[in-house]
Amino acid sequence: RLPLLRSIGQIGATYIVAEGPDGLYLIDQHAAHERVLYERLMESIEKKGTSQLLLEPQILDMNTESKMLLREIIPALNTIGFQIEEFGKTAFRIRAVPGQLAHVDPASLIYSALEQSEGSEKLLEPEKEKMSISRICKGVAVKGGQVLSKEEQSELLRDPESCQNPRTCPHGRPTMIHLSVDLLERQFGRRGSR
Repeated sequence: RLPLLRSIGQIGATYIVAEGPDGLYLIDQHAAHERVLYERLMESIEKKGTSQLLLEPQILDMNTESKMLLREIIPALNTIGFQIEEFGKTAFRIRAVPGQLAHVDPASLIYSALEQSEGSEKLLEPEKEKMSISRICKGVAVKGGQVLSKEEQSELLRDPESCQNPRTCPHGRPTMIHLSVDLLERQFGRRGSR
């Protein structure tokens, strides 16, 4: 479990500096947001979460290579809440997106899912789902270099509290580094001062 954290600020518009009861935490805002989105989408699948129908379907024209890749992962995407179908010889029609991602441009979600999809045809369907979700989350998560308001920082500190694996992103990178009070005291030559 994560301790209760209080935002102090950002470093390099990429890391959130937070104070906890046992020291200092540096949170990678992209990795932490990616983990939160990933677990929410996975939970949505398990609970048969809702899709958000688009007011007007979005049409994507694709080259032959992208079309073949998308055709391979459509079943996995449809399982997580998309409604995508072929539309003519080179196009696809997006009718719905997962409810958790209704605020994001549907085309950008699909292009995120297609990134580095080569080799996914060899994966079993559940692994394709997880890979697609992971790529989508990476594409839509808060980016490094993005300035966040105090409110957004606080939200990114609270949201991982509900995650099963809050300390790593879906790709295994750490979401945070903890510097204990004892470590800080040793670094400042204050060993034994408490």
